[in-house]
Amino acid sequence: MDDVATDELEGMLCVRKLTAARVLDVSLRTVERLIEAGELQTTRVGDSTRVLSANILAYLRANAGRPTRRQVPNGGGEPCKPPDEGSAERAR
Repeated sequence: MDDVATDELEGMLCVRKLTAARVLDVSLRTVERLIEAGELQTTRVGDSTRVLSANILAYLRANAGRPTRRQVPNGGGEPCKPPDEGSAERAR
């Protein structure tokens, strides 16, 4: 878990969705999907939705070591294949 990212949660019971996105290093829409899927719990503060800091930390611990989309070749699709030996010659 990245201590620099989680330092932002220090002493906070809950944070805005945008802060949660920054800590998790994902988009705001991804945070909204995680909330819709029940993977992150929220609370209401007036008219605002806040994400519970404890749930962000639990999510990070549960997914530690899991490759992110950026770490998977082709964004999670088929693994990258090395080019054929003759493919460069055929392209000429």
